[in-house]
Amino acid sequence: MKFEDKGQICYGGYIVPNKCDVTGLSAAPDTMVTLMDLLAILNHLTGKKSLGSLDDVFDPTTLIWAADANGDGLVNIIDLMKCINLAVGVCDPKVAVADVAVGDAVGVSGRTVAVPVDVTSEQDVAGVLLRFRYDQKSLTAGEPELTARSEGMDVSSRVIGDELVVFVSSMRGEAIEAGAGSVVRVPFTLSGDVSEVGIEVVEPVVFTVDEAIVFGHGSMFVVKSEDLVPAEYGLAQNYPNPFNPVTSIAYSLPQAAKVKVFVYNTLGQVVAELVDGDQEAGHHVVKWDARDLASGVYFYRIEANDFTATRRMVLMK
Repeated sequence: MKFEDKGQICYGGYIVPNKCDVTGLSAAPDTMVTLMDLLAILNHLTGKKSLGSLDDVFDPTTLIWAADANGDGLVNIIDLMKCINLAVGVCDPKVAVADVAVGDAVGVSGRTVAVPVDVTSEQDVAGVLLRFRYDQKSLTAGEPELTARSEGMDVSSRVIGDELVVFVSSMRGEAIEAGAGSVVRVPFTLSGDVSEVGIEVVEPVVFTVDEAIVFGHGSMFVVKSEDLVPAEYGLAQNYPNPFNPVTSIAYSLPQAAKVKVFVYNTLGQVVAELVDGDQEAGHHVVKWDARDLASGVYFYRIEANDFTATRRMVLMK
C-alpha cells in the first residue's frame, strides 16, 4: 500500500506529495506513504513519540508539517483519518479479512468496568486503532491493558476532543498472530449518579503486517450499573416467591470466591446443590427447578469466602 510522489491529484482534489509521508522527510526520503507513516502519526497523537512542535507546522521540511494532512495548523485524529482514507482511496490496497468486536463490560472494582475488544484476522496484525466516543462527564477512561494474545505489543491512549483514542502497536516489529480473541481491555469508571451510559466505537481500524488496512463497522454499546462489581456480599430474595416450579436466586460477590448455594428442606436436608465452584466478582443469578419436590417451605443458603446468608422460600403447586 504505497504511492509515489509524482505530484498528481490523488484523492478528493488533494495533492499527495509529502503530506502524510512523515518517514519520507528523514535523511533518506522514501517519497511514499506506508503503514509506518500512519503508525508514526498515531504515536504522535497518543504521546508515544513526538513528530515535532506545532510551532513548525507550516515548515514543509518538518515531520509535523507532513502530519498536518488538512493544513489547518493542527495535528489531530482528523489528520490521521484523512491519511488513512487517502491511502485507501488512492492506492490499490491489499484485501484483508479482519473484524473488530467489543465484548460485554466486566466489572473489575467498584464502579469501574473493563471493556474487552476482540480482533479476528486472517493475517498477523501490526496495529489496531480504536476510537471511543462517550460523555466524559459520565465516564472516565483509564489506562488500557493488553491481553495474553497481544503480549509483547505496546498500547497507548489519549483523550482527543470527545474521543478516547487507543492504539495497539509495536515499534519493535512485534505483531499479533492471526486468529481470534481479545487484544486489549479498556477500563471505564461511571460517575456516582449514573446508572447507565452509552459508548460509541467509531470505525475501528486494523493494520495487518502486509500493509493492508481494514475499516471495521462502528458500534454502540451500553455500560450499565449491573455490570459493576458490588460493594458488598448479598443474597436477594428469590423471585417469584411463592413459585411453581422454577424460581431465580440472585447474589452479589465483591470479589472472586469459592461459592456454594444449596437448598434445604425444613428438616435441614440438602435437596439441591445449585452452585459449588469458583466464581468471579459481580452479580450472579441461578435458577432452581423444583418440579420433582412437594409443595412447602424451603431454605436456600450461600457460602462465599467468609460470607454466609440464608433465606426462606415457598414452593406452591
